[in-house]
Amino acid sequence: SKYNSEELYGHDHRIVNSGHHPKIVFKEMWETIKAKRIWQGEVKNKAKDGSFYWVQAAIVPSLNRDGSIRKYTSIRMNITDKKAKEEEQTALFHYTLAKAAVVTKVLASIDKLNSSTDLHIPLKVLLKELALILKSKVSYYYFSESVESKELKVSEFYYVSMENHEQAEGTKYNIPTHPNAYALSALSHQSTKLFFSRDLKESHDPLKKVLAQVFGGYCLNMKITWKSSDENALLIFEFILANDVSYDLALNNMLIELTDIVGALIEKQLLQLKIVEE
Repeated sequence: SKYNSEELYGHDHRIVNSGHHPKIVFKEMWETIKAKRIWQGEVKNKAKDGSFYWVQAAIVPSLNRDGSIRKYTSIRMNITDKKAKEEEQTALFHYTLAKAAVVTKVLASIDKLNSSTDLHIPLKVLLKELALILKSKVSYYYFSESVESKELKVSEFYYVSMENHEQAEGTKYNIPTHPNAYALSALSHQSTKLFFSRDLKESHDPLKKVLAQVFGGYCLNMKITWKSSDENALLIFEFILANDVSYDLALNNMLIELTDIVGALIEKQLLQLKIVEE
């Protein structure tokens, strides 16, 4: 707990209560030990420095000769590493399923493409699905048919209501469409597939300052490229987030895999269309 014995003396468990467990957990714990039975469980605690740790705990009632409870003895073992591995595996499984669902929906929309169909249709499908996974309430993308160009086509602002995601897609705002308004900042991240920005309230971009005040202070850029004709097309998704997801390794790996998968799917479909046209 990173407290010394003097700091802990005279305090009950509330000094390290992380708030992770519902009150019913501790209510049942007290009912168990007051009934003179041993209680066992895994507890997430909060240390003095604000970090969290897990313990495997057992509380054993000690009885007097007359059967009354004399004291309780708590035995705890730190299992933080074990829980971290379990949480990592759970997250990996969750995001693997999410990735499969996203790819299925995007693939279905890409398969409908023909020479007269707008490529932005599958892009908007992907934008919406990723926004739901990331819990991003505002998302949009930059698009250019050439990575060398400094002029990017900018999508509408898509506002996602997480409370009612059945009506998730709706144009609520417009991004200024001046070609150089956001192109340079977007292109500056083209060397990496994922780019995180923090504390948008300090941004030099007045629009992002407003978004940070309303929707959250974090931003995630996700870059996808594919070969279009003789050029490499560039697509950069931008998500405004309330929480920092840069630490979520399983999520980041899924997003990086999606950049490769989606880019390859689009390139394959465009190549097939070109062959048909010829």
